[in-house]
Amino acid sequence: MNDILNEFQIVVIKDPYSTIENDFTQSIFSKMLALKKAGYSRAYGKDSLPLGVEDFTSAHLLLCEKDGHKPVMGIRATDYLTCKKYKTNFPPLDILDPILDRDHYQVIKNIIAESEKKKINLGYSGGWTIAPEMHPKRELMAAIKEVTAAVMYFYYVTNGIKEVVGGAVTGYKVDKKLHNPLGFKNITLNGADLPPIDCRLINGNQVIWQHLTAFTPEAKELAERYRFFWNQRLEIIETEADKNHLIAKAE
Repeated sequence: MNDILNEFQIVVIKDPYSTIENDFTQSIFSKMLALKKAGYSRAYGKDSLPLGVEDFTSAHLLLCEKDGHKPVMGIRATDYLTCKKYKTNFPPLDILDPILDRDHYQVIKNIIAESEKKKINLGYSGGWTIAPEMHPKRELMAAIKEVTAAVMYFYYVTNGIKEVVGGAVTGYKVDKKLHNPLGFKNITLNGADLPPIDCRLINGNQVIWQHLTAFTPEAKELAERYRFFWNQRLEIIETEADKNHLIAKAE
């Protein structure tokens, strides 16, 4: 693990709605919202709104400063079964327009149907944000990007989420820098890759939709370099034994 990360810690809030009574959930959730607003305003304009109902029911994978737990990186992990539990739409079906984005919408619906047939939980990865003040720090930015990939790997593997879909903003090369090395591939129709499309939520920036069915060996190798860091994470969990939703330190 890179020593430059010594002052940081991974924090996972899974389904914050279920632990919203917890003071730490309230504190870090509001800080996460501020991070998303700052990051998206910088990248896509101040009128972009990177927040939705899924923020209350998803897992937020955060890299935080140890002192005060201010998040400097966040990425959201939503899963289909939790959406069904809360009777909310799986986010891609809200982001894509069933008429304007007909092909992409139908392919995602097909992937959902296949996951139900295979009885696997399908994930959606979105909302990747890095605090604006981190961007000039090149060495730290490189480490943050590696941590993002590692926490995605560990979270999905640990929680038994076998496949993941996501939209990668091509202008920031999210597909090439993050998704593709993990194992994401462009969604296809009749054997051909579907092209990038405008995304209204981020003021028309183009997004290419991708599907992960297996992590690459390189992704596993990268994640293993950060296993100790992952094992030192903080999680907020809901348990039957403790309805106070206390912070639980990981293994």
